[in-house]
Amino acid sequence: MTATLKQDFTLTLRDFITAVDRNVVKIFERNGVIEPMWHCITASGEHRIEPSPAGDKDLAAILMRVYFVLHNVTRYAFIDEAWTLMLPPDVSDDELREIARRGLADHPGRVEVLMYQVEDESGALSAHRNIIRAGGGKPTLGPLEFFETKESEGRFIGMLPQRGTMQ
Repeated sequence: MTATLKQDFTLTLRDFITAVDRNVVKIFERNGVIEPMWHCITASGEHRIEPSPAGDKDLAAILMRVYFVLHNVTRYAFIDEAWTLMLPPDVSDDELREIARRGLADHPGRVEVLMYQVEDESGALSAHRNIIRAGGGKPTLGPLEFFETKESEGRFIGMLPQRGTMQ
């Protein structure tokens, strides 16, 4: 789906997440679920909403990187449901290795979230809303929480094409 809105280049990443979140919350409230999707903005300011390629996440990252080059994407938001784990600052390296080895699927402290990862030439920013599943009814969302970090890693980080001259 492609929208013909023009980008407001003065929007901060925080404002971009907030704007994207308004629409995503409406979809979640209606459907009770969010499928992985990308909100992309091209250099000309065109907004494009694209479903994430199905299947392998590493392949999806490769395909979206190619899409970003082909469509001259300069800003994006990746939106998905995910498991997360809030760890204390004094967590040991052994504990981290064990969590990485086992994953979060069965971890008793995991939290289900609706997550946002955004990026443009100014940097990257993450945010999430907790997904609350109480009493078997329709799930609801907690408040939007932002995470500003100096370093991030993962398959959907650093997705934009490198701009500039080749040496």
